[in-house]
Amino acid sequence: MGSAYPLKTKRDYGDKTRIDMNQSYQVAYWKERFGVTEQELSEAVRAAGALASKVETYLKSKDARQLRRAALTLGGPHGLWGAQ
Repeated sequence: MGSAYPLKTKRDYGDKTRIDMNQSYQVAYWKERFGVTEQELSEAVRAAGALASKVETYLKSKDARQLRRAALTLGGPHGLWGAQ
């Protein structure tokens, strides 16, 4: 009698809801999917957990924080020229 759950193979990248940093093919997939380095992916998994949806949310919020920080650096909350 067969299992109710299909076997995960490298071809289908396993479970696409979780990120296993110990599987090089998954690391490669998620790096490309999120457009990040292995170090950034690893940091996100440590901070947010292994659920891909939580990692994606973490990475998006990190990007938003970096954009706000860059805007403040360029002249405050209103950009280069300040409030008009």
